[in-house]
Amino acid sequence: MALSAQIISDFGGIIDTHGSTVNVYLAPTYTYDTEGNDSIAKGTATSAKALVFNERGEMATSQPEGIDVELKYEIYLKSTVGTISVNDLISWGSKYYRIISIDENPLDTETVTFYYLTAERIQPQSKVS
Repeated sequence: MALSAQIISDFGGIIDTHGSTVNVYLAPTYTYDTEGNDSIAKGTATSAKALVFNERGEMATSQPEGIDVELKYEIYLKSTVGTISVNDLISWGSKYYRIISIDENPLDTETVTFYYLTAERIQPQSKVS
């Protein structure tokens, strides 16, 4: 077995054994009102196992209209979940997160070995339906 195939197999095994169950929403629909506020129609979910990490917890920043609390996660998914894009959604527990960056980790002849994502919590959660 080639080294790249072994790495993909081993990584998949780690995610299956130790991962949390998440829902991945590919190509959600974003609509904006006249003030630029968005609402998100999530569409159909694909269930997947993922490794989810948070290195810093919530980060509060002062804004002109109050305090903004930001929460980001690093998420690892197997390539078999489908083609993931920026602004796709992940739900974990009862919260929704927007994907803000993607690394596909190409290896050997594979264009996507596994996904390494950064996702931020959507605020307010009520904008997702």
